[in-house]
Amino acid sequence: MKMQDTKAAGGLGTRWFVFSLLAALGLVVSYGGIGDHQFLRTWDDVASIPGNRMIHDLGWDNLLWMFSSYHGGNWKPLTWLSLSLDVQLWGDNPVPYKIHNVLLHLGASVLVVFLLRDLLRLGAVRNGKNPGIWRLRNNGWLFAAGLLFLVHPQHVESVSWISERKDVLFAFFYFGSVVFYLQWIFDPRERWRALYLIAGVLSLLSKPMAVSLPVALLMIDIYRASTQTPGELKKAVIDSLIRHRVLVLFAAVVVFVISSAVADSQYHVEASALERFATAGYAIFFYISRFFFPFDLSTYYPYPAWIIDWEWYAWIAFGLIPAVLLLGVFLWTRGRRGLALLIGYSFLALLPALGVVKVPLLTYADRFPYVPLMPMYLLIVYGGTAWVERLSSNVKRIFPYALFFFVLSLFSWQARVNAEWWRDDLSLWTRPVERDPGEVGIAHLNLGRIFAASGSLEAAQRHYELAVSASPNHGPARLALGKLLLSLGKEEKALAVFRQAFRLAPQNIDSVLSIASIFKRIGKSKEALQVIAQGLQANPLDMRLAALHANFAPPGDDPSHSDFIDPLVRSAREGAFTAYAYAAVKKLSEKVYRGRIPNLTYSELAAIWGALFENPALQYFGRQYKTEIRNEVGKAFLFSGEPERARNHFRQALTAAPNPALASAQVEWVAGAEGVCAALAYSRQVEEAFSGKNPGISVSLSHQRDRLKTRPQGAEDKRCGGDEDRSR
Repeated sequence: MKMQDTKAAGGLGTRWFVFSLLAALGLVVSYGGIGDHQFLRTWDDVASIPGNRMIHDLGWDNLLWMFSSYHGGNWKPLTWLSLSLDVQLWGDNPVPYKIHNVLLHLGASVLVVFLLRDLLRLGAVRNGKNPGIWRLRNNGWLFAAGLLFLVHPQHVESVSWISERKDVLFAFFYFGSVVFYLQWIFDPRERWRALYLIAGVLSLLSKPMAVSLPVALLMIDIYRASTQTPGELKKAVIDSLIRHRVLVLFAAVVVFVISSAVADSQYHVEASALERFATAGYAIFFYISRFFFPFDLSTYYPYPAWIIDWEWYAWIAFGLIPAVLLLGVFLWTRGRRGLALLIGYSFLALLPALGVVKVPLLTYADRFPYVPLMPMYLLIVYGGTAWVERLSSNVKRIFPYALFFFVLSLFSWQARVNAEWWRDDLSLWTRPVERDPGEVGIAHLNLGRIFAASGSLEAAQRHYELAVSASPNHGPARLALGKLLLSLGKEEKALAVFRQAFRLAPQNIDSVLSIASIFKRIGKSKEALQVIAQGLQANPLDMRLAALHANFAPPGDDPSHSDFIDPLVRSAREGAFTAYAYAAVKKLSEKVYRGRIPNLTYSELAAIWGALFENPALQYFGRQYKTEIRNEVGKAFLFSGEPERARNHFRQALTAAPNPALASAQVEWVAGAEGVCAALAYSRQVEEAFSGKNPGISVSLSHQRDRLKTRPQGAEDKRCGGDEDRSR
């Protein structure tokens, strides 16, 4: 017995050595060409990483943002932390970011080997067989499955797209959590329990799709329990939910946190219930077929037109969901519980990406099945083992190995081809145009933007026109074409395109701005205001349009409250407040200060700015713009007759940013509202408050007082000196 164990252990070490060599070779072939890859400008990378100042340091405000922000319906604080660490180490060099993704993918592939080993070991124990049979005799197939996972072309998007760090990160901890839980089953020590819980929480912090982790653990518990009656099954489910209550509760919190973001997300398309089920059915076929034949992949897949037109195969796709569910029930009733649970897990794990509830704008993407298709690798090990056992001894020695190396080489090379699509923006969008010419309007739109940025205007116009042709109802494509025509001096054509873009997407104010700017340029200010008013009717809570109305209004005009003041206040209180809106409202306040809008009171502006401190959802924004907001609120109270409240806000703004220029500006505002004497007194108060803290403020305020005293009121009012002295 000892001799057999020694021999088995030696064989295991040899297989790990071979696995390591093949894994290194597979990684070099699959991802060895990333040395000159770039951040993608048109597909999240630049905006999310080098252009995202919130991950450029790990201050408390930035950490709070990471744990409270959403991106495309995703809540992913651990992913932001991971990318932030890369920013600290590598700056704007994209290659180390991709290497980081590759290493996480390698780690996930190693965990796949352990995960499959322990699942098969669990099955052996449950069926009364020697648990060592899978650990020793068949570990060659386990390593083969891990290598196929490593080089599978379907995983290239998750690895090569830097912004998809969340996929490889959540999968690494997801697989780790299941492996640690299985270890706890075999060896019930607390360290395994702690590790599986920690890894599970980290997975949930990486990507919301990890909410399927409690489902995976539940399936394992149902499988290992000897349940025959509904009562026993119910007990097994309840016991499992109690056992995994930490992860179940955390997953419920994640679902709750992202539910409103997903509900309001712009990344969905309208579809009927029939279309949603047909879309989901086709997605199942799409992912499984490309698991076995991953040679027709792309970086972007258009929504199938045949589903919208309900051609005959749309009805087949519609029937796939009930067919899968019926198959699972049939296998369960026939005693094939393990296979039924695998089907149920894959379906539930894929459910967030199937589009049954809402159809995603990206209906199909190769990244979605990264974790949910894990049962396929388990079936490969089972099926491969059974197949080899049926081969003759001579064939068994060579043929399985030759076949495996052929598939591994083929998949590795295809993965390398796919990885090149993620080299830069041009490669990214050229692939979908090659695969689906005439159907991918968004690809032509982005190619047009790329060529326009490089100065190839003719190529840009051609792609914009193809984008409009492929997606006639896509407003942004017409908008981009109109802007290009306008830059080429073709104003009439551009105006016609902008009008159509506005009809298609009234909520896109860029079309309103473009139409108004053309009218303004040709001297038709009234027409410009009419267009902006139409935009306000379609978007009554859009502060940008309200500010635009004020900017286009000629001097002396007094836009009514219904035009922009009420929308500003309502939208601020309802949370529709962005940095762009902040700039818009700031422009409004400047116009009021200069007398451009005489009947707009500062108390109304104070209500807008005050909403930032009343609404918890906007508190972070308030912290980021604390100085600017306090100044604006201070001016609001100052010019609405509440000087003490104004001074309080001014002082808080200076405390947040003790800036000499800001102190001088505040004194100037006080002089404009209350006169020179009050301004002189306020300057003394500020100087005393910051005495010794910022010498520059004292110097700046001294010069400011000298300038104020040369003004008529300062020279003639004999009480200024006395007031100034008393203020001291």
